[in-house]
Amino acid sequence: MKNKFLQISLGISLVLFSLAFFIRSISTAQAAPSSERFINEGTNTIGKYTLTFLSYDYVENNGTESAARRVIIMDTETGKTIYYGLNDGDDGWKKMGDQLPENPFGE
Repeated sequence: MKNKFLQISLGISLVLFSLAFFIRSISTAQAAPSSERFINEGTNTIGKYTLTFLSYDYVENNGTESAARRVIIMDTETGKTIYYGLNDGDDGWKKMGDQLPENPFGE
């Protein structure tokens, strides 16, 4: 009885784990990685996407020193880009209002 319960529990656990892994893999397969993912993984290339990172300090008009970070994520197959920014005091990375042209390196 105890052995049968363990077999059933193990079987259910494996099915749930497999299902969760499958759902996770298909939900992000076509999406561009986020800027946080590149930074957390410490890389500038994930699959067909590449990241360029820029960080700089500046002085605001009122004399306050601030820092800004900018990230461009590019699909190396299509040339499409997404431009993100993070300034001191921001809650997290935000897609910038000004974006590069649809295909800045296109013909």
